[in-house]
Amino acid sequence: MKKDMILKLRELGFSEYEASVYVALLDLGEATADEISKLSGVPLPRVYTVLDDLIRKGFVDVTIGRPKRYFLIDPNEALDRFIEGKKREMEEELRKIKLTCEEFKRLIEPKYIRIRYKINPEELLLALPDLKVAEAKSREIMEEAKREILIMSHTFSWASRIMDVLERAINERGVDVKVLMSISPLTEDTVKRLREIGAKVKKHPAGWYPVRGTVVDRKAAVFVIWASRPSSGVGHIYRPHYTENMGLVRLLVDVFEKYWSESL
Repeated sequence: MKKDMILKLRELGFSEYEASVYVALLDLGEATADEISKLSGVPLPRVYTVLDDLIRKGFVDVTIGRPKRYFLIDPNEALDRFIEGKKREMEEELRKIKLTCEEFKRLIEPKYIRIRYKINPEELLLALPDLKVAEAKSREIMEEAKREILIMSHTFSWASRIMDVLERAINERGVDVKVLMSISPLTEDTVKRLREIGAKVKKHPAGWYPVRGTVVDRKAAVFVIWASRPSSGVGHIYRPHYTENMGLVRLLVDVFEKYWSESL
């Protein structure tokens, strides 16, 4: 029985001396350090240190007076506190591990992506200096379209400047052109012309939407993100970008298809 108790205490993290002193006190009930040393076999100079450790851990208490007499704290109370203490230690250790993992991921991710996918993360997006360049890049990728052109705009104010590209794509290469945009008296001429050349046009169900862009063949995209100014309702444009990253392109396609399916 005594060996089994010592074994279990060792499994809980007790040192050999701590387990021996604890079991000795269980037999003695209350005892001096000298009595505990004799029964446990722990040398007297070490018993004091071991008892102090057990007091700190909440398993042993000591009487006031001389000689000091030591006794066990109720095992149920002591073990419950021990479990709570271990939980806090483990939670703190887990927090540190998670923090270290996040820091490590930030360190290795760029190299992993470069080696594994042959992609430089810094090159996932090509920043375009302004809307004029974004329009030119959109025209360029539209001219290479083989299957599909998806356009998400607001008033599509630049449509007249790329109408010829869209018309050739539809009539000469059979490209499926879909446009999500605002449909109103302001845009009715643009909508009419787009439909005349064979483009499919739907009203954007969200009305004003902060993401605008063009996706070609689900392989390349030019997009801009706007932020509205609540006080005036005027939009502020962030720098446009070009990407061939499949994850970013897929995200833009998913947004387009969601609103296309919701539109009339």
